[in-house]
Amino acid sequence: MHKNALKKVALFIDNAVNRRHYIQLIALKNAGFDVKLIIFKDTKIDYLIFKGLKDIYICLNYTRQEAFKKFSLKCALNLLELIKQENISIILTQRWKVLRYLIFCKFFKKNLKIILYIVVAATFRTIRRQILFKLFKAKVNKILVNSADLKEELIAQKLTIGKEIDILHSAIDPSEFDIPISQKEARQKMGFPENDFIFGIVARFSKEKDQQTLIYAFKNFLDSGNKSKLVLVGDGPTKKTCEDLAKKLGIDKEVIFTGRIDLMQIPVVLRAFDVFVHITLQEGMPMALHEAMAASLPVIATDAEGVPEIFDTSLIIGYLVPKKNVEELTKALLKIYSLSPEERKIMGVNARMRLNEAFSPEQLAQNTVKIFRELLND
Repeated sequence: MHKNALKKVALFIDNAVNRRHYIQLIALKNAGFDVKLIIFKDTKIDYLIFKGLKDIYICLNYTRQEAFKKFSLKCALNLLELIKQENISIILTQRWKVLRYLIFCKFFKKNLKIILYIVVAATFRTIRRQILFKLFKAKVNKILVNSADLKEELIAQKLTIGKEIDILHSAIDPSEFDIPISQKEARQKMGFPENDFIFGIVARFSKEKDQQTLIYAFKNFLDSGNKSKLVLVGDGPTKKTCEDLAKKLGIDKEVIFTGRIDLMQIPVVLRAFDVFVHITLQEGMPMALHEAMAASLPVIATDAEGVPEIFDTSLIIGYLVPKKNVEELTKALLKIYSLSPEERKIMGVNARMRLNEAFSPEQLAQNTVKIFRELLND
């Protein structure tokens, strides 16, 4: 038996299991760790089941909302009981509100080691969070971020010093996007127009994702005499606002709102697009952009945290534009539309190459295992 199998480790996922989580879980499992996935009652594990890894999760008796609305002592005790029963040595989480529960558990299980993996900007946006983190930072054994921008943010907030933070880039498995269907077949499956040029975005509708700016820019694009469709995939609190805006601008027939689509369907959706547009105000290292690159799509993206790292290459993969800038986004839409199909195809091929070069699943897997092993041997 591998010596790591004597130690149980876990990822604590609060929302939906995604492609990055799967890579890390499989890497730890293949390295000989007894790996578990801690979830809430309403955590979505569809993708995990789809990938055939459904026998590793342990479930709390509480929903995400019950645990996050305010700190719940009952939930904390439930988590502590599970950790002790399973004899878990190391737990990785990426959520501040989960970290609070793990810190509580560490007071009663002192040999528990905690990894905080920050994957989105402004995690410590409030003074209260910053104060609490400074008070309990000693309980966190490892701080990871998925981009250099997030590392600089923590340093600027004086929450930690550079040598205490490691960068662990996000990654996905590009082979999941090598699907044997044509663009026409993908559009038929999704109910999209078969012959139109399609700009598309896959993102939760929220203030941070800023779909409104994209809708304004697309209106300008259409006013320039061009014909296209804009497909917005996702759901969330600002979806109705965006639908109303498209109607107000008189372009609701050109803008398609699909609602939420399962993670397993994303490769089909991306195959249907001509260009992927990632408009966001706040990031870490966007998985949606990685997925588009894996699908060999040319991309337009805003310069939110982590995104400039993706574009930091001699390969031309698309256009990087300033956040919240309708004029520059309009220019990018017009410019990429004016290219020949061959030129856009080269951009898409370059995007896939860039992903494999700098954000490979092998790198994420190897570095994840290395971090857990180092903590075990500490």
